[in-house]
Amino acid sequence: MIICCERGNGFTIRLKDIDAPERDQPYAEKSRAYMQELVMDKPVKLVGDKRDKYGRLLVDLVVDGKSVNEIMIREGMAWRWRYSKSKKLKQLEDSAKEKEKGLWSLPENQRMEPWEWRKKHMRRGSWKGR
Repeated sequence: MIICCERGNGFTIRLKDIDAPERDQPYAEKSRAYMQELVMDKPVKLVGDKRDKYGRLLVDLVVDGKSVNEIMIREGMAWRWRYSKSKKLKQLEDSAKEKEKGLWSLPENQRMEPWEWRKKHMRRGSWKGR
C-alpha cells in the first residue's frame, strides 16, 4: 500500500502480521476494495517503526481509533501472516474461518495462502506482484 502525505510525498507500507490475496488470486479484488473503503480519504495513523527486507515500513494502520489490520483479518479479507505471533489476530482469523467470512466463504480449493501462491507462481515465472 502506498500512503500519500499532505505534501504529496508518498511512501510504501506493509500492514504488519497480515497477508492479503495477491492480484490474480481469488478474492483479491474484494479484499482491495474493502481496504480502500476503510481508509480512502481518511486520516490514518501508522503505528510501527520497523522495515521489512524490501524497505517497506511495517505498521498497524489505524483509522478512527480502530486497527485496519485486525478488521481485515476479522472480516476474512486477509490471512494472518504465517510468522505472526499475535494471539489476537489468531483468534480473529479462527472466528472468521468458523463463520466463513470473506475469503473463508470460498471453496477450499480456491483458498491458497498468499505466501504459497507466490511460491507456486514465482516458480512458473508468472508472478507480477501487486
